Amino acid sequence: MQIPKISLLVCALALGAAMTTPAADTPAQAAARAAMEAKLKELNAQCPATNTVETPTAVKKGKSAPAKNDAVMKLVSSETKPVTSQQKTQADKAAAEAKAKQDAAQAAAQLKAKKEAQAAADAKADADKKAQKAAAEAKAKQDAAQAAAQLKAKKEAQAAADAKADADRKAQKAAAKAKAKQYAAQLKAKKEAQAAADAKAAAEKKTKAEAEKKLAELKQAEANAAKPVKVDAPGAELGLHQIAAPPLPIPASKASRLQTLLGKYKTNQITPEEYHNQRAVILAEP
Repeated sequence: MQIPKISLLVCALALGAAMTTPAADTPAQAAARAAMEAKLKELNAQCPATNTVETPTAVKKGKSAPAKNDAVMKLVSSETKPVTSQQKTQADKAAAEAKAKQDAAQAAAQLKAKKEAQAAADAKADADKKAQKAAAEAKAKQDAAQAAAQLKAKKEAQAAADAKADADRKAQKAAAKAKAKQYAAQLKAKKEAQAAADAKAAAEKKTKAEAEKKLAELKQAEANAAKPVKVDAPGAELGLHQIAAPPLPIPASKASRLQTLLGKYKTNQITPEEYHNQRAVILAEP
């Protein structure tokens, strides 16, 4: 079976384009493509008369078909019939379509890479924004907590100062009260001492007055006792004198005292009961 050379070239180019469209060519693939195009130009320039290409009749049982790249290289390297102008145009068209597909795939890959890069940049910017927002929220919370702690410390300090001032006022009040109480106690003690001194002085004065009164009474009694006692005895008008009683068998001091006591009784300074009681006391003395 004979196949025109241009058909083989078109098939080769189509297979090559189909193999390269999924992704952009590597430098090695680009170099291989350039070499292939140069080889095709060489073949078109030479244009040999006729050559046949035998297709494989069958594949041996149990073996796989040759790889696509090997088939392409074999088809390219095989001799074909002379290329006509129409076939060349079709080959150029197929090559242009393949290149357009390759450029479109490369542009799509670039666009995809650009979109992925933009998405990564957007994701990074979003992450940065979230991180900044989280940092700002954390700082705001920290500032709020610090402000709350400072306010709490200030309130506690104010409460402590108020408590200290209240305690100081209470202590001053208690000290003033204790001082007033002490002053009142001292004043009371002073008054009591003065009252005691006054009472003592009054008692001494009273005792002195009583002693002076008793002394005066004693002197008066002694004076009365020294005076002769007038006795309205019977027969006095007749010129008869009363017989003096004999002296008592007691000491002179007792007799003097009994005489003084009798004078008090006669002058109504003491009652009869007091006279007899004091007389019994004087007589009972040794």
